Amino acid sequence: MKKIIISSAIFVANFAFSQVGINTPNPQASLDIQSKGNTSATKAMRINNSNNTEMVTITDAGRVGIGAAVPKSNLQVIGDELRVGGPSSQLGSVANPVLRIHSNANTDGSGGSLLFSENMETFGYYIRQNTEAGNTYGFDGLAIGAAQAGKYAYNPAKPGVFISDNQNVSFGTATPQAMFHIDGARDNNVNSAPTPVQQVNDIVVNTSGNIGIGTISPTHKLDIRSATNGAVKIVDGTQGANKVLTSDANGVATWRDGVTDTSIYNSNGTLSANRTVAQAGNNLAFTSTATTGTSHFTVDGATFNIDARNNRVGIGTTNPQTNFHTIGTRRFENATSGSVVAGSVLTATDTNGTAEWRIPASQTAVGGATASSGISIPFANDGTYRYTGQYITLPPGKWAVTITQLAQTVGSLDNDDWMFVRSSFGEGNVAVGAALTRSSDLKGPSLMSFRVQGPASTGHPQQFDVFQGTIIIENSDIKEKTYRYIAGATVTGGSPNSSTVISRFGDLTWSESSIFATAIK
Repeated sequence: MKKIIISSAIFVANFAFSQVGINTPNPQASLDIQSKGNTSATKAMRINNSNNTEMVTITDAGRVGIGAAVPKSNLQVIGDELRVGGPSSQLGSVANPVLRIHSNANTDGSGGSLLFSENMETFGYYIRQNTEAGNTYGFDGLAIGAAQAGKYAYNPAKPGVFISDNQNVSFGTATPQAMFHIDGARDNNVNSAPTPVQQVNDIVVNTSGNIGIGTISPTHKLDIRSATNGAVKIVDGTQGANKVLTSDANGVATWRDGVTDTSIYNSNGTLSANRTVAQAGNNLAFTSTATTGTSHFTVDGATFNIDARNNRVGIGTTNPQTNFHTIGTRRFENATSGSVVAGSVLTATDTNGTAEWRIPASQTAVGGATASSGISIPFANDGTYRYTGQYITLPPGKWAVTITQLAQTVGSLDNDDWMFVRSSFGEGNVAVGAALTRSSDLKGPSLMSFRVQGPASTGHPQQFDVFQGTIIIENSDIKEKTYRYIAGATVTGGSPNSSTVISRFGDLTWSESSIFATAIK
């Protein structure tokens, strides 16, 4: 009873001072709780909910667990949410709540960390502060990265993202050299500028807005540096071999065919390949004010030489003596290539001196014959022309072709019997006696015609006549053409015997028969 009275007195005395002690007779605070145990496993305080589930735990080691009966760290919370402040719907919420991780060590390699991990502590992500620049974690700043076993080692010196104390942002390095810096290979130095070799995979944007690729010191809006060819690739559908990137008036660039620079005016040079000067609608002029010399423009020395002072051109000479001076063979062709015939003469075609090669007026050509004995022409009406076996080959030009033919009548004719025969020239390789139409190259006169008149008798076969005429032919082709002598289109009068014929017409064994041509203007 005595102890109860004394304890009550002490309690009342302490209560009078608004201090409550649990497991201590001398509370030093309004509520002073002392644990009975002396090991970290002993709990200094435990708060259970209405279901007798332990919700808050404080151990003798000073660890606090919320939802964790055995806290593994100074504060371990197992639950859905840890909130600082509260939503606006809650009364008494804090307008500017702060969650602070504070480090008193202002040295390289020190600073607070916020780690995100899954079931394995070695698999997750981190946010780490470096409190001072140095060789451990780079500049003073905040690093964000991944730390996953087998993938990425924990290395805040080369994090995924880094924000330095001067607001520079970088990827892959905690030592940014510009406002924005990417270290593509994560191979840069820590706390010092990268070497030129390390800069090969870097990209930066500086405070002037210049972009550097392969350099941390861009001097232009886009500065690309590479030790190998082909550092720039732009594919927009207009690209192609040997094209040039060309801007329009608005600065929009596309790939276009390049204009080859053929300039030789600053220094001598050597062509590395074939070159072409595209004049389009422009003139290309070379002017000279030379007062001496005879070679002011040359191609391979004497091959082509211009004496601009005396208005002379030399071919085969570097010292032309006339306006046009050539040494060596010469070749001039007409406007139609291949139309010049051997033996032609250069002839003026107008009063301006325009000239072309033409066949001289005295040039002739002689006809020939296919091996045959000519054809027989019956005394009958027949509109067909047939090849006689004689022909003549004419070069391009206009020709007067003279035909002389012997006609032997075989058979009987009365006094009033007659036959009119037409002859001309056709084109085409046909057999003797075959039908053939007249050539379109015929000019007037285009026929050599004759008439055979009776009487004649079968007992007198040597009944002969000789006929001659001229036909004009103009070969407008660029090469020689062969014209074949044809006869037919016969008309008869009286009542001639159909068995009567003109025999062996066109047979060149007749000494009187011939075809020859003379060139005319």
